[in-house]
Amino acid sequence: MDCGAIDSDGAVAQAAHGAISPRRHTRDEERSAQMALYGIDARARSALRALARFRGLEAASRGWANAFAELLVGESGSQAEAAQALSRFVRLFFELPARDFDPEWLEELGGVWRSLRHVGCNADLPLRAAHEFTKGCIELLKRERDTYSRLDAEIALSVGSASLYLCSVLADATENQATRVAAAAGPADSNESGPRSLGTDLETALALGDGCVTGLLSAQVDAGSSTMLAIDEDGWTRVNDLSLSRVQQVLRETDVLHRIGRSRFGVILPGLRSQAQVMLAADKLARLFESPVSTAGRECRLLLRMGVAWAPDHGTGATELMRNAQLALHEASRLGRPFAMFEAPLLEKHERDLQMEEEFLRALDCGGLELHFQPQIDLKTGRCVGAEALLRWPSARGGPVPPPVTIEVAQRLGVAPQLTRWILHRACRSLAEFTRLGLELEISINLTAADIGDPELPLAVRNVLDLWHVEARRLKFELTESAMLANEVVGQKVMAALQQVGAATSIDDFGTGYSSVILLKKLPLNELKLDRCFVASAVRSGQDREIVRSLILLAHGLKLEVVAEGVEDAATLDLLREFGCDRAQGYLFSKPLPAEEFTTWLRSFVARPHSRSR
Repeated sequence: MDCGAIDSDGAVAQAAHGAISPRRHTRDEERSAQMALYGIDARARSALRALARFRGLEAASRGWANAFAELLVGESGSQAEAAQALSRFVRLFFELPARDFDPEWLEELGGVWRSLRHVGCNADLPLRAAHEFTKGCIELLKRERDTYSRLDAEIALSVGSASLYLCSVLADATENQATRVAAAAGPADSNESGPRSLGTDLETALALGDGCVTGLLSAQVDAGSSTMLAIDEDGWTRVNDLSLSRVQQVLRETDVLHRIGRSRFGVILPGLRSQAQVMLAADKLARLFESPVSTAGRECRLLLRMGVAWAPDHGTGATELMRNAQLALHEASRLGRPFAMFEAPLLEKHERDLQMEEEFLRALDCGGLELHFQPQIDLKTGRCVGAEALLRWPSARGGPVPPPVTIEVAQRLGVAPQLTRWILHRACRSLAEFTRLGLELEISINLTAADIGDPELPLAVRNVLDLWHVEARRLKFELTESAMLANEVVGQKVMAALQQVGAATSIDDFGTGYSSVILLKKLPLNELKLDRCFVASAVRSGQDREIVRSLILLAHGLKLEVVAEGVEDAATLDLLREFGCDRAQGYLFSKPLPAEEFTTWLRSFVARPHSRSR
């Protein structure tokens, strides 16, 4: 059985202006397939883009590049011209996250590498550069971090995989097959082949199938983010070697293990009698990873995720089968299962996701997103004192996209920070416009778990407030309990920093989680927001009515203001007033409106007698 970890979309994007020529199409497909072999898929590229925006990376990478280049020049005693080429090569290599595999950058890097090889530079330089850069990035992730997120772990894995892919590209640039195999795959034992042969081996297995089932397992070895960041590069290499050794021991003589990138491998299972044997093989490999491995005095419990596909049911060609196995691997990771089998809906979802991602990027870049505002009414005075800013994406393809789906797409693409900055700018621009019109309001902005874990958010808020000349006290940030729990330590610091900027903070959807009272005690908060699931039924349900009353009393005891959302009728409004609730929002007053419509509504509302809001 031959195994190869594959990660390929199987599709190439159209050029921005017109169709791609067949020749270019083929080159792009080959590049995508090769990147897929190293586990560089859309998610990995998103992680690299997130790293490119990491605070201090640019300055740190320049420092790493200078230090490494000086070491190389000292070792080789190079003359001025060769020393300059060495420095240029290292500097270009260390620009990896920001360049996002730009073809021109790859060509420039390959050209410098060819010139270095021509003057006798050691063939192991790319691998050494990969090691130095990966080590530096992991140290940067560790620096001054109280806790590690899932994104940190994905960045660590993606940097290693991307660096090894660059080694393969540079090996190809020298047109030296032996160098390429050594650089890309590393030492291989008798039953392990380099990743470059995966497609060929799979095609061979399919051609010789003779009516048999040919299975393919696309696998990734993972660990908890803290474990991964605590183990250095050599330790992680040892962990992966031990993992592959376990797999090697249970393979048949006809099976070949493909090692791909830093933590991926694949298995081709030729000559099987039934599809059930493929699933049994996946289950057998999963059980191998139930016991921990030891390295550098640590015991690591590894997580194995596998995508399962087989021919002819899931594809008759190598590219198709590899893509479908990788889609199944993504599904296994999403579900948190050891393995998942490819199913046709996965491909349909993948294609829909690609289309949605392309459209979202266009919307983000070209003004296709909107911010709507839903008013908040002071229940003592009847005045409109604020509004919640709500993201809207009126997709041309399928109508309005729910905000949680929009956020998910942004996070998948690695552009969630840009989206948050866009919302900040649009909200503050609207605040500035409201002020110019003589309308004094507060605007509430929702934060995601990724935002709460972003230590640069408070600085971004300061910059946006200064740009639009808006007072910080008129800005409020809402977070959900579930988002806060995703990164509690960092989240507390970020929320406290937002308060230091002068903005207010609020906890949204309160009462729907498991640790709300504990969080109220810990978090730096100004406001509590009652979830609509309690508010909407408070008049009809005695239990919900008592929950609302008790939560309002609790919040006031902690010196927090209370906002009730989902207010849709006068009876609910009267009940909230009776309980002493401070503010209310809901369709009783208005649905969320675009900025211009909200301004018109607000002027009309201000002109009414306050008693009309009762």
